[in-house]
Amino acid sequence: MSKDRFSPTDRPLHCFETELIPKSAVVLHEHDSHELFYCVEGKGFQHTENGMYEMEAGEFYFFPAGQLHIGSRAEDEFCRVAVVNLHAKSFLAEVGRDEVIHRVLDYLSDRAWEGQARVNLLAETARAVGELFLRMIRETRQRAPGYATAVRLFMAEALLTILRDPNVLATQRAHFRPTPARERLSGVFHFIEMNYMNPIDVNQMARLACVSRSHFHAVFKRETGQTLVEYVTGVRVRSAMNLLQQTRQPIVAVAQNCGFASLSHFYHCFKNLTGHTPKDYARNGYHEK
Repeated sequence: MSKDRFSPTDRPLHCFETELIPKSAVVLHEHDSHELFYCVEGKGFQHTENGMYEMEAGEFYFFPAGQLHIGSRAEDEFCRVAVVNLHAKSFLAEVGRDEVIHRVLDYLSDRAWEGQARVNLLAETARAVGELFLRMIRETRQRAPGYATAVRLFMAEALLTILRDPNVLATQRAHFRPTPARERLSGVFHFIEMNYMNPIDVNQMARLACVSRSHFHAVFKRETGQTLVEYVTGVRVRSAMNLLQQTRQPIVAVAQNCGFASLSHFYHCFKNLTGHTPKDYARNGYHEK
């Protein structure tokens, strides 16, 4: 058994339908993106460094970025699959600090690295996820206006569907119980979403949360996994991504309208979160590829 490296992609989502082929030699490969795999019909195999799975229609697999794997089928079998490659950095830059998406991706990744690439979902859950993948593929093929947004929404719905599967939710429910600290921060989150284009003052945010400035930093980091500056920057970058997708505003105007004090700071933050410069993102339309 040997290994190879699959050509990386930095597109947020890349989805396609294909038929697996027989392989005389198993050559494992890895991606820079997560790979979500739904068996639409037929039978096949999924090979990893930990062993081989016999795959049947209706089954769902997850391979995190960097994990070696390959799919195949027997000579006398047929196997059609729906595949989604999710580039975490680009996708999370678009959807923001969505707790469901982060939690489900972490859950699936942790299980896969523990040797559980096949995800234990109820049959109806797996079918629902598979149908969402097929809708994503149809949107990508037809490229109707707004298809990139539709694909992103279907992906988010697929991850939510996985979370709500009883087998998954039983292990994740504690992560979604509201805490007093989270409730204190609700006004802060709303204020930032409405005022990200203006300077955000930490003292004002602490007053909104009814805590001291020093305690605010600790609470905010614990509840969001980010500092206030990181969180606000993420909101601003996502707004900039929307403007670059939907308008023809000059980049300097986008930066100003999204609350960045300088063009150089805007470029630094945008590249750090998305992997692209604003100019490349607008020119090459990564959201539309």
